[in-house]
Amino acid sequence: MTCDLTPRELEVLQLVAEGLNSRAIGARLFISEKTVRCHVHNLLGKLGVPNRVALVRAATRQGLLEETAIECPHGMSHDNDPALLVAIERDLGRAEVHLARCRALLASAQQADS
Repeated sequence: MTCDLTPRELEVLQLVAEGLNSRAIGARLFISEKTVRCHVHNLLGKLGVPNRVALVRAATRQGLLEETAIECPHGMSHDNDPALLVAIERDLGRAEVHLARCRALLASAQQADS
């Protein structure tokens, strides 16, 4: 799926890919946190994904990100090893499922306490 993104959406996308939160993106671009959240919401809709992780994955697959925005924070080079990227995506998927389960357990425990 290819989509037309505005120049501002591309800026926000780059910063999301760099791992910045909405507050930090707003400070960097001199816009409000609420405006950043609006741009992220629009990006999620345009790329047809549910969250920021999926957004960066989709943007990477579509070639929407500059090379610098997707550098590994650990200094590893993933460009020459597609199998490593697949393994990382698999692990991210597992982590997302685990996080969802933990949140559900926490919510259940909080309800039981009240």
